[in-house]
Amino acid sequence: MTETERLYYEQRAPEYDDWCLGTGLFAARVRPGWSDELEALRVYLRALPVRSVLDVACGTGFLTQHLAGHVVGLDQSEAMLRIARRRLPDGRVLQGDALRLPFGSHAFEYLLAAHF
Repeated sequence: MTETERLYYEQRAPEYDDWCLGTGLFAARVRPGWSDELEALRVYLRALPVRSVLDVACGTGFLTQHLAGHVVGLDQSEAMLRIARRRLPDGRVLQGDALRLPFGSHAFEYLLAAHF
């Protein structure tokens, strides 16, 4: 990741969820069916029968927070991870490179990489 890309995510962290929530800069955006799709995704994630999951590029933990089991979120942005830590009080968040995972093979039952 370039320094420009790293700075982009550091600066965007406070408003990053606005796109999904339809708030802030995205409040006027018309997205028919989006709320229903987002809720369906939340329900699906909550229902996954997992014991352990790694969310690669977890960002703010917006989706990660709906996962069950032993949850680890990995992201390169410390600003994003500060938000994710609040959302995952029972999980673990780590700063790291998604292309050089700091885990061995079979360390997790599932891997999530949404919006990566």
